[in-house]
Amino acid sequence: GNSGIGKGAAIHLARRGARVILACRNAQKAQEAITEITSCTGNQNIVFRKLDLLSFKSVREFADRILQEEERLDVLINNAGIPDTNTHDEDRTPFPSEDGYSQSFQVNHFSHFLLTNLLLDLLKKSSPSRVVNVTSRLNTAPTKLDFTVGDGNVRYPKLTHYTKGKLANVLFTKELAKRMEGTGVTSYSVDPGIIFSNIWEKQITKWKVHAMSLIFWLLFCDELSGSETTVYCAVEEGLQSGLVYFDCRPSRHVNSLIENDELREELWNVSLEVTDLK
Repeated sequence: GNSGIGKGAAIHLARRGARVILACRNAQKAQEAITEITSCTGNQNIVFRKLDLLSFKSVREFADRILQEEERLDVLINNAGIPDTNTHDEDRTPFPSEDGYSQSFQVNHFSHFLLTNLLLDLLKKSSPSRVVNVTSRLNTAPTKLDFTVGDGNVRYPKLTHYTKGKLANVLFTKELAKRMEGTGVTSYSVDPGIIFSNIWEKQITKWKVHAMSLIFWLLFCDELSGSETTVYCAVEEGLQSGLVYFDCRPSRHVNSLIENDELREELWNVSLEVTDLK
């Protein structure tokens, strides 16, 4: 929430008068974001709570604090997304998280899954409420979901963990929508398009970053514009739960695996086991 689409969404929601909780790992960057958001919106009700999605322990501590401090939760936006930036020099094996999983798959899926489930009772109590999961157009890339992808010690090409994590986002959203029918809790996936962002800086050589930045600046949208569909899914009435949205409408670019009931259930059960919710 202190940069990128997350900060863009926070600005939009703050302008609407919402109480906004920035869940961030870096306290200094979070405070800088709060200063910026408050300055440009006039909304003083912006707070920071520490959250490190590379640690299940941190996720649980964050959720415990939210449950203790907040009487309601109208919208949960799971926005974080990272590539596997920390790779060994000699091979393609990502360093695992402290919990032993691929860093990107843990941040992009497992920790979001854990956080959402820990906050579900509060979301139900606050209904109608929403869960918004920010995915990527790259959710369409995988042709299967091999669950060893969550293992930080397994070799894969650099983008494999990221794209399968983004596929997991849309599968999770669809399955959550199914399981929450009748509770007043709805869920949506957001494909923000290609955003001018620093997410890939550690993944790409410096000269390529500068070249890509120029291309992104010429062709694609900035972070504030890129967050518009996230906000749309957070506030718009009458949306169909479980769908992927792009440019404030249902996306035509969705992995067909989203309709695989058995795969969605398997992902759910594996995620329960990995996060010790089972």
